[in-house]
Amino acid sequence: MNIIRVFFVGFLLLAIFSQISTADEVTLLSGDRLIGVVQEVNSQHIIIDTAFAKGLKIKHSMIETLSTAEPVTVVFSDGQSQQGQLSKTEDSPLMLTSQKNETPLDVNQLAVEQSKALARLKTAEKKITYSGSIDIGLSRDRGNDDEDDYAGELEFEARTLNYRYTVEATKVYEKDDGEKTQEESYGSFQVDRFFDDKWYGYGSISLEENFEEKIKLKSTYSVGSGYQFFDRDDLKMKGEFGLAYVDEELRGDDDKHYPGLRWAYDYQQDIFEWLGVFHKQEGFYSLQDSDEINISSSSGFKFPLNDHINAKQTANLDWDKSPAEGASTTDKEYLFTLGYEF
Repeated sequence: MNIIRVFFVGFLLLAIFSQISTADEVTLLSGDRLIGVVQEVNSQHIIIDTAFAKGLKIKHSMIETLSTAEPVTVVFSDGQSQQGQLSKTEDSPLMLTSQKNETPLDVNQLAVEQSKALARLKTAEKKITYSGSIDIGLSRDRGNDDEDDYAGELEFEARTLNYRYTVEATKVYEKDDGEKTQEESYGSFQVDRFFDDKWYGYGSISLEENFEEKIKLKSTYSVGSGYQFFDRDDLKMKGEFGLAYVDEELRGDDDKHYPGLRWAYDYQQDIFEWLGVFHKQEGFYSLQDSDEINISSSSGFKFPLNDHINAKQTANLDWDKSPAEGASTTDKEYLFTLGYEF
């Protein structure tokens, strides 16, 4: 597999998503237009950082229009807070638009605790959190059988306030009596851009090789939207739907290229301290040929041994309605691995 291709296109996606407008815009009564990041807001003035000056303090009476590209947080005198977008027009005062309220809130009428109470979460935006896992499984039989099995999985996630970057990679190799019976490689990179706590847009690329399924190289590109149902330490669940383009090079059969629909969901939950369950699925449906349907899933149990080490029992299932010539429609795989989480 051309791993360089995965990361090249992945970073290209990252660059594209990072260019989504994240700048705030302020228009003054004098006609001047400021582009930057609003750092603080209170009932008298705002403070904005621009490319040419930091910490500019501007009175509300001097502002004609204002809009923020990212959410800000309002802290009330009772300690409660709300998150939303700030805006001001010629015909309206400074308003906060929030999902929790049907109508925008007038910021000047809010009991703000202090001058920094209404401020962009700049520290949170710059702060990056990491998580991931590495799982390895090995099996070596000698005697009546001469069999070697190797399996490895990597998951890595980086998260900021508005973005999530996910890398996944798997490698499976099986040899029986000195002859390769299976070799599978998979890598993916995805960028999620959150619009609020639940909804996000995504762009992804994945590359796959599969010896048993006669897949020389399968490249899949997808964009769409997703919904984060739960995002807790003990329960995570999300669903995605979007458009995709599949480019499949096969061994001993005609190559396939088609646009299609993609759906996916991912569910992980800790049932007990010693037991967790997981199930994720991804599917593709061709918009050119109704026989081109592919569904893959991974399900299993996780057994935590301590805070970082765990054992996993995983069942992988791939179903292809129109497989390559000589390949089966269904491919099943069972893995037992030991892993490290961070």
